[in-house]
Amino acid sequence: MTIKKVLLRFSLIYIPLLIVSAILVSYFDPKSILLVSAFALWACAKGRCTAFIEKNNRDFTKDEKITVFWGFFLIALSIDFIFLAIVFYKLFPSSKMPGLDVESIFLLGIMLILARAIPTYIALGIHKKSRVPNKL
Repeated sequence: MTIKKVLLRFSLIYIPLLIVSAILVSYFDPKSILLVSAFALWACAKGRCTAFIEKNNRDFTKDEKITVFWGFFLIALSIDFIFLAIVFYKLFPSSKMPGLDVESIFLLGIMLILARAIPTYIALGIHKKSRVPNKL
């Protein structure tokens, strides 16, 4: 399995999972959407890393791990910014956005970056240690 396939399969699993979880969470408890989406990111990233190890019988090299981290991170972050653009457009169709200033948007961006970088980093760091060996 190549790195491109890892990123493609991550996208194909993560995007529908994120959409379904966002719909379900907004129906039950909209305050926990960030936590649920971070868990979905962690689970998808960990699953793709484990699948890579099982297919190739090796772990990522250092360069591959950096590439995969940035790929997962940028895919997740771009989806978040697309969702944010849709939400801002629906809530504030005019150019005036009450209550939103540069500091608020900056803090929202920092929060999203951290909420995507931390689960991705953790998933890449522990995927090998948590894998159950096939031999009994």
